[in-house]
Amino acid sequence: MKAVTYYSYDDIRVENTTVPSITDHELLVKVDGCGLCGSDIMKIVQHASPPVKLGHELTGTIVEKGREVSNFAMGQRVIVAHHVPCGICHYCKHGNYSMCASFKASNIDPCGFAEYIRVPAEHVQHTTLPLPASLSAEEGSFVEPLACCVRAVRRTPLLPGDSVVVMGLGSIGLLMVQAFKAVGCVGETRRGGGGGDEGRGRLRRPGGGGHEQGNRTRATQAFPPHTAPPPPLRITRRSWRALGAINRAPTMSMLLNTVIFVYMV
Repeated sequence: MKAVTYYSYDDIRVENTTVPSITDHELLVKVDGCGLCGSDIMKIVQHASPPVKLGHELTGTIVEKGREVSNFAMGQRVIVAHHVPCGICHYCKHGNYSMCASFKASNIDPCGFAEYIRVPAEHVQHTTLPLPASLSAEEGSFVEPLACCVRAVRRTPLLPGDSVVVMGLGSIGLLMVQAFKAVGCVGETRRGGGGGDEGRGRLRRPGGGGHEQGNRTRATQAFPPHTAPPPPLRITRRSWRALGAINRAPTMSMLLNTVIFVYMV
């Protein structure tokens, strides 16, 4: 099979490698596509120590499963996250999962930019989700970056009347605005800064209005920090329906940023 490996800023190779073998508790997934995360880009531009396997915001189809795997089926479309926290260390107990040593050490094999990946047992148990038929592979790749935004919103101690300012309206900024609106924030966003894109990315205040607040929304309901999360979110745009999957898997809600989606063919 083919997989992408980084060796230097101007040396990123598509190489031939062997298809991973799996154990009784693992999955082999054929990658349908993978998002390009900002962290992947940073590894390239900051000249990370090679070799580096790239890609982790992936969707795919199960082509082989271990004998002990009972919660997934052959041919099932899935979303797979690349890190799994231990759940019992100091950082996990405080909700800071990305600081967990197990979180940092765990990974898929070899990477999202590969034709096939081995999904380790802990990933099968905690960070593999079925991809609904209503979502395309590209839409499914947004589960991970959207999970990051949902987690940030849930950790924000909003009170009625608070204002939320989202700095930047790229892919993550737009997802953040939608996530805040889903928990009751109302308002309008406008991308400024000149360059002819004034008004781009605008979201209207429910019920008309149209008052400009920059990249600002205002809270109309609140939930205190460190309490049970709010009920499953509902967002109308098709791209955001991945929220339902996130609410069924808390360990997914800690991750990063899709910029580009690459189909594996």
